[in-house]
Amino acid sequence: MTDRWARLFPQAKRNDAAFFLDGKAYFKALSDTLQTAKKSDHFIYILGWMLDADFPLVGSDQSTTLFSLLKTASGNGVEIRILVWENLIPDYSQKFTTPYRN
Repeated sequence: MTDRWARLFPQAKRNDAAFFLDGKAYFKALSDTLQTAKKSDHFIYILGWMLDADFPLVGSDQSTTLFSLLKTASGNGVEIRILVWENLIPDYSQKFTTPYRN
C-alpha cells in the first residue's frame, strides 16, 4: 500500500483478488462465497446492469440459484443490498419488491 493511502486509512489491510477466466469457475466461487454469509454482521452487496436470480450457479443444483442463496442468507440475518440498473425481462423485479422474511 502506498504511503499516501496508508496515512489516509491506517486501519486498512490488503486483501487478495481472484481472477477468473471462465464463468463456470466464477459462478462456483460466487456460490461458495455467498454460502459463507451466515450472521447478522455479514453483508452482501450486489451491483450490476441486470440480474437473473433463477439459474443455478453450480451445475443443475437448484439450491445454488442466486435467489436461493440470498434467501438463505437473509434468513440468517445477513444484510443484503442490491442495485440493478435495468432488467430487460418484463415484471422480473416484482419478485424482489418486498423484503424476504422468514
